[in-house]
Amino acid sequence: MKYHFLNLTQRNAPPKQYAVDILAEKYGHSVVRLPLYHCLFNLIEPVCGIAKTYYNKHICRDGGGMAKAVVVWKEVLEQITPATWQNCISYTERMIMEWWKREVRFEREDVRPLIIHLQDDSYKDIHKHTREGPSKKNSLIDYFLIKKINWKMVKDVKFQEKQKYLMKLDLIK
Repeated sequence: MKYHFLNLTQRNAPPKQYAVDILAEKYGHSVVRLPLYHCLFNLIEPVCGIAKTYYNKHICRDGGGMAKAVVVWKEVLEQITPATWQNCISYTERMIMEWWKREVRFEREDVRPLIIHLQDDSYKDIHKHTREGPSKKNSLIDYFLIKKINWKMVKDVKFQEKQKYLMKLDLIK
């Protein structure tokens, strides 16, 4: 039922409008939205990489100056052909598929289930093989494991109230 209502609201919601988009359209431009993360999925990244590499290799060839830089940049833009774009498209699609395969494999095969047994002798098992016994760092966790106190109950209380609660249990002095 929840899914149905969420789907209805998403379908009937007005499209998002951003002030920057409206301003750009006012001046005859359109805004292209790229994914937030993983720049290797953006098609423009390999194209820019090719262009910048060519520019950096050839910028000092004829000396300096703004006019020379513009000439080199025009050469760069001529180097980016439809074949170059097609190669970049193939590269990006290949990267997406490789990442997809890795994510699917990671989600299903590589993650083992985490099983924690909360029994009365769990405290003894934790420190069975250590010379020092319980450390100060782990003593609070060990206490909750032994006493089987509901940690969520303690977690939901505000921080100061939690400290008072733990003081009552003689865990913090």
